[in-house]
Amino acid sequence: MCVVLLLARVLVAGIGVPRFRLEHELVGHTKWVSSVDFSSDGLRLVSGGWDRTIRIWDMETHRCLRVFEGIPKHSDYEVFAVSFSPDGSQVVAGHRNGAVTLWNAETGERVRSWVHNGEAHAVAFSPDGSRILTAGQQWEEDAVKCWDAVTGDLLLAASAGEYASAYAAVFSPDGALIASGGYDTVVSVWDAGSGECLKQLRGHGCSVKGVAFSPDARYVASVGTGCEARLWDCKTGLCVRSWRALGSYAMTHFFSPTMCYTAFEAVAFSPDGELIAFAGTPASGGIRIATPGGGSRRLPGHGMPVLGLAFSPDGTRLASGGYDNTVRIWRRVD
Repeated sequence: MCVVLLLARVLVAGIGVPRFRLEHELVGHTKWVSSVDFSSDGLRLVSGGWDRTIRIWDMETHRCLRVFEGIPKHSDYEVFAVSFSPDGSQVVAGHRNGAVTLWNAETGERVRSWVHNGEAHAVAFSPDGSRILTAGQQWEEDAVKCWDAVTGDLLLAASAGEYASAYAAVFSPDGALIASGGYDTVVSVWDAGSGECLKQLRGHGCSVKGVAFSPDARYVASVGTGCEARLWDCKTGLCVRSWRALGSYAMTHFFSPTMCYTAFEAVAFSPDGELIAFAGTPASGGIRIATPGGGSRRLPGHGMPVLGLAFSPDGTRLASGGYDNTVRIWRRVD
């Protein structure tokens, strides 16, 4: 009886959630793909991985257009995060050793590099392309930093809390806010100009691994260890929706959050704000497509942990990258 009820619940949960089918698998990375991002016109995709390469892909032909050269071959230069500039002319990358590198997206030449300190887990351009945001794992300094995209000068530094370690940070679509999350289990919302902390969103039981603003900046979606995804109202600071994988829920409920070795690693909002994608370890149920209203649908996933997610600008495609060394492109079919 319980199995029947659970199956019925799963089927009902998917009602109203669009379907996505696998369109193509991009092969070329030789180690984990940690991050993916679409160009603003949706014609190209950038991916970065633990093989210390950054690759640009053509979304029409699905061919690799370029592999960036010039990344030192030392093992600590694995690529943790990549992001296109708003005009598509540059790519910024964050590396395991804390290096931040800026690249010409057309030629693959390195424009500039500097050091975040600690592991650079997240990078992002501001919507106007004038600033670059980085977040990293470091224990004695401010973990969220904002840099001048032209000069590389440090403009802003913010503490990630008692344990100065941030795994994720993003600008709001208007560039006025920054959301970050990290080891201290808190999602913080900052004023992007002054660095003032405006809200601290508490409720995650373990580390926060990913954050994303809704297009209107009203909501922040966050994911983390324990396979928990949450949707927060930025004005009230309240959690308005949450999703959990059943297996991880049992582990964290009956034992301890720190004993749960499963995690949602990545989260992305669709451009129209109608969908949220999140994914992580296989126990999380593969890639999940959810609506802010609470329904969700599972995609087959990679069969291994997924580390990077990104919607195309028109919302018709979803890119994912993970431990199987591939980038997968999913197309919305209804």
